[in-house]
Amino acid sequence: MFDYPPQQQKEILDFLFLPGAGANVQILKIEIGSDGNTVQGSTPSHQHYQGEPTNIFRGTQAWLAKEARTRNPKIIIYAVPWAFPGWLRSSTETNNSPFNDPALAAKYIVDWILEMRDNPSIGVLIDYIGVLSDNWNVDLSPAYVIELKNQLTSNNLVTVQIECADSSTGWQCSDQAVDMLNPKYVKGLLEAVDVFGGHNMPPPEIGSAERSGKRFWQTHVSDQGISDLLGATGESLQCRLFSSTSSIY
Repeated sequence: MFDYPPQQQKEILDFLFLPGAGANVQILKIEIGSDGNTVQGSTPSHQHYQGEPTNIFRGTQAWLAKEARTRNPKIIIYAVPWAFPGWLRSSTETNNSPFNDPALAAKYIVDWILEMRDNPSIGVLIDYIGVLSDNWNVDLSPAYVIELKNQLTSNNLVTVQIECADSSTGWQCSDQAVDMLNPKYVKGLLEAVDVFGGHNMPPPEIGSAERSGKRFWQTHVSDQGISDLLGATGESLQCRLFSSTSSIY
């Protein structure tokens, strides 16, 4: 869409984002680039190397966020990385997590959020930040989530809420945050998280959801996922404190 002729581009953007004009998209989900081959090819990172000045104009995410917010100031913008650049990862094959240094990883994300807000050509403050989408080969890092919350607070980004953890392998974030009897329970994780998210996940146990006091989102649902969810529960998803985000990305 970025490369469309101006008139056609405007018509599509108006259809997507103008309230009452067409699709009326209310949540825009965008990727924070990583220089990795993620959703549809490689999306460039805002920092190719440690210490590089933040450049949010690589890729089209900042442009799209501005176009959406310009048309609908109330649109919710939710950003999440699908990967992290290589310089944040360990060089060892056995521990290749980008969260080995939680403070450095959190700063990488906060730098992007700050530049999105403060750059006069964009001026978009996002609403939600995810931890890591489709984190197949990376364990959840509670230390990173807690550090991210601390850095958001210290940088006066208190309205930016954390969604954890866009996983396809279970409600691992809520399990570690809520269940004090869970061997992986982490003190402080529940306070750092605003929304628990999952991909094609069955509804959480009602006790866990109620104890957490948090919202549970399906942040990605495939056609098969919808079929599995409805077939597995045999009951109203709303009765299980379960909701799905309507997003375009």
